[in-house]
Amino acid sequence: MTGSGMTGSDMAGSGMRGYPEQSLRVLQVQSASRTSGGADAVMDFEAELLSSAGHVVERYVHPAVADELAGTRAALRTAAEVVWNPAAAAEVARRSRAFSADIVHVHSPYPRLSPAVFAAAARSGAATVTTMHNYRLACPVATLAYQDRPCEACVGRRVKLPAVKRRCYHASRAATAAMAGSLTLHRAAGSFSRHLHRSLVFTEFARELFIREGLPADRIGLQANAVPDPGEPQHRSGPFGGVLFVGRLVPEKGIDTLLSAFEGLPGVPLHIAGDGPLRGQVEAAAGRHDSIRYHGWLGDAGLAALFDRADLLVVPSTWYEGQPLVMLQAMAAGLPLLVSGLDNLAQTAGVPDAGQTFRMGDTEDLRRQIRASVADLEGLRSRGRTARRLYSERHTPTRALVDLVGNYRAARTTADISGRSRA
Repeated sequence: MTGSGMTGSDMAGSGMRGYPEQSLRVLQVQSASRTSGGADAVMDFEAELLSSAGHVVERYVHPAVADELAGTRAALRTAAEVVWNPAAAAEVARRSRAFSADIVHVHSPYPRLSPAVFAAAARSGAATVTTMHNYRLACPVATLAYQDRPCEACVGRRVKLPAVKRRCYHASRAATAAMAGSLTLHRAAGSFSRHLHRSLVFTEFARELFIREGLPADRIGLQANAVPDPGEPQHRSGPFGGVLFVGRLVPEKGIDTLLSAFEGLPGVPLHIAGDGPLRGQVEAAAGRHDSIRYHGWLGDAGLAALFDRADLLVVPSTWYEGQPLVMLQAMAAGLPLLVSGLDNLAQTAGVPDAGQTFRMGDTEDLRRQIRASVADLEGLRSRGRTARRLYSERHTPTRALVDLVGNYRAARTTADISGRSRA
């Protein structure tokens, strides 16, 4: 793994605290959830990257609500902490000082840390960074989706009344009001502007959206996801190897659209890997059509074999996913993508050179695009080679490390400027 690329002069001017050349002390902070998710995987990945390059990483995970706090008591406590959690803020500040953190990187302030941690970490002398794993700062439910369709009704609003009226968060008006109130309060208090020195987003789409929400444009940095490099993919030849879908089997992933499209594509192989509530629907489709094969949930080795076999990855999602790792894994394997025509997905897929789009939720258009891909195998495989090149440029661990340290340096510069302006 390469280093961060910082020189001694960079150290002198970056506001670091005199540690050995290129060394940063990073405190990762997370609000625990009942089950681990993408944010936890990214934290693990970044910790490994940073440590391998000589940086020092420590982690603080704020615990979930204790099991004994059930029912109304737990709900009231969580609602209060969503708005402002002084105890969590004090603990993050204490750990930051004890660790002499250069960077406090908060991966998820919600539900229990609350954005109060940003001001507390900044007062401890650290630069504050957060990764926008979702759209929480613009949308109380974090998905920018309503009734399985994209929704931007709350973007840019100081008070997220549409979400409250619709009971978007946990199907509860009270819970949604607590989350919306937290966002309004912390926006007014400067938690997302004065006290947050760098916000990291996966795509330009997300950057533009958060600018519309009111975050300072000069404090938003691109930090694309990354996956390990499997090596140069094999040269694809011979007949069409099939279409591949990998992911959770849930409505927002567009499974219905995909299966409906293949009702009219006899003889075109479709491989589906994943699990979830719609598993029975997928198994029934596989039982009716010899060309559809369901593989269940697969590990890395099983997925790698599917990537090598297929000629096209389809991502028919109906919501603004952040940056699905399966897209990057496919690109690393030299696989072109066909994605719903949503800007965030199209940007990652490298449309039109490395990927193509179809109209979201449109079965007929998806079917037409697949037929066109099968008919133009040479063009399809050319896009696959371009997809591999884009992966090499944007989504390798080396690229992720360079970008992460660069964003940390920018956060330190902003923190130093903010500190001087307050003095």
